[in-house]
Amino acid sequence: MTESIPDKSKAIVTPLDGFRGRQDEKQGQVSVHMDDAPLVAPGLYQLAFVSYRTALVYGRAHKVALRFQIIDQGEFYGTQLDRWYNCKRIIGRPKKNGNFQVGRHSDFLREYLTLFPDRVRRLDRISMKPYKCNVITGRIETVTKNARQQPLPEFMQYSIIRELLEAGA
Repeated sequence: MTESIPDKSKAIVTPLDGFRGRQDEKQGQVSVHMDDAPLVAPGLYQLAFVSYRTALVYGRAHKVALRFQIIDQGEFYGTQLDRWYNCKRIIGRPKKNGNFQVGRHSDFLREYLTLFPDRVRRLDRISMKPYKCNVITGRIETVTKNARQQPLPEFMQYSIIRELLEAGA
């Protein structure tokens, strides 16, 4: 006894064939993923280091992200933002507390030496510990244009740490 195989040429195909979502959802709805890109008023803020991670962006751009938390009292207290840097290469897999290599003229090294001038003994091994022990002053800006320099609607704007200025105890 053989099973009858349905003729696919006669099947009616809808855009959601194979979709196993909730049956009561309305068709044609799009949800917006609200990621961790908060909007903070631009200015100088006191920041506490939380963690860092390495990442491959678009499958080829080697990056390191330092995560900071705003510790100034007020509306934005506790908000976390990342300071992104380019790096020469990621050593191992991209991960939290991953190893990476930066260039001699990189933004990461320039800011590190500005923040912690007496902490560097060797340029081939730089410790991340000074970030944990200090309050950092950082300049926060609002991103108002996308990568193609097109204006972003207000709903899509977000804040970044543009630069780390000084470290204090």
